[in-house]
Amino acid sequence: MPDDVISTDNENYIFLVDGANTEYDLMKFPNDHVIGFFITEDTEHIEIIGTNAILEFGSITIMILGVSILDSLFTQISNWYQLN
Repeated sequence: MPDDVISTDNENYIFLVDGANTEYDLMKFPNDHVIGFFITEDTEHIEIIGTNAILEFGSITIMILGVSILDSLFTQISNWYQLN
């Protein structure tokens, strides 16, 4: 996985597979991590603890959301003034 998807300061992760701590192998390349661990066919939940959060939304998405909220506010305010 690329460093911009998963990274940590000390490369010390905790892998939980269905709530149980699981051993893993980690190989670090200049811009990538390769993580290996075993799971069974009936595994339902995998959690990786110790990673830095990566935001899913870019700045353009946040700006569009902000403009949409402001537009809704102005529309509601103008409708309220038209009623009064």
